[in-house]
Amino acid sequence: MPITELTMHEGVDIPSIRKTLDFPKDWDQYSLTVFMDNLERSTVATFANMRSIVQPILEVDEALVVQAPAIFSYPQKHEQASSMLFMRMFSVQRAAARLLFAGQQYEARAVLRSALECGVYGCLLTSDSELLDVWRQRDDNDFTRKAARKAFQWGSLMTALRKQSPSIETKIDALYDELIDLGAHPNPGGIVDGMFADVDADGNKMLMTLFGGGTPESIVRGLRELLSVTHAGFELIRLAMPERLMKNGVAQQVEATFAAAGYP
Repeated sequence: MPITELTMHEGVDIPSIRKTLDFPKDWDQYSLTVFMDNLERSTVATFANMRSIVQPILEVDEALVVQAPAIFSYPQKHEQASSMLFMRMFSVQRAAARLLFAGQQYEARAVLRSALECGVYGCLLTSDSELLDVWRQRDDNDFTRKAARKAFQWGSLMTALRKQSPSIETKIDALYDELIDLGAHPNPGGIVDGMFADVDADGNKMLMTLFGGGTPESIVRGLRELLSVTHAGFELIRLAMPERLMKNGVAQQVEATFAAAGYP
C-alpha cells in the first residue's frame, strides 16, 4: 500500500491521541524515523502541557489562516502579489509551529525569519508599484536579478517600512535581529543553544546536542517568538489591507486574542 494512503483506526496509545497507523514494517528500524516519532510525541506533549501559551496560537490560526481564502479573495491588481505573499507567510508560520511544538527551536528560527520577510514584502508591494515591478521581473535575466537583490536588501526594506509605520518597523527589525542571532543565521548564540558536554565510559568528554525536545523554558521561548512573528504579520496585513481584516470581524477577534496573550 502506498505510504500516502495510510489508514487510521483505534488502537495504540500516543499521548492524548488513540490511533494506529499502518506503517511500513521497517519504519522503526532507522534512527531518523524513530526520531520523527519522538518529535510527534513532543508535539502532542507541548499541546497538552503548555496550553496557556499554545491556546492563543491556535485561536489566531483559526481566525487568520483558516479564513485566509475569504480575507484575500478577489484581490485588486495591486493586491495580487501581496495576497500571495501574505498567504505564504501563513503557511510558513504553520511550518514553524510544527517545529516549535516539537522543541526544534533553533531550526524554527530560520523559518520564522522567512515568515517575517514574506510579510514585509507583502506589505510594501501593496503600496509601491515600482518595487512590485522589480519583484515580478526578478527572474527575467541577470540584470533584473541583481536589481532585485539590491532593492530588497533588509535595510532598504526597513527604511521603506519606517515611512509607513515607525513603530511596526522598530518591532520587526528587532525581532528579525533576534531570530538571526539565535538561529536564522549560524551565529554562536544559536549554535551553542541545546549543546552540552557528556562523558563516555573512559572519562572522555563528548560534545552532544539536542535534536528535539528541549527544556520547558526553551520551548516557551520559541512559542513566544512564534506569537511575536504572527503578531507582526497581522500588523503588516492591517497596515497594507485594513479593510480586508474588517471582514467578518477578523481584526477584532485577532486583536482580542493577542491582547489576552499580552500583545498590545
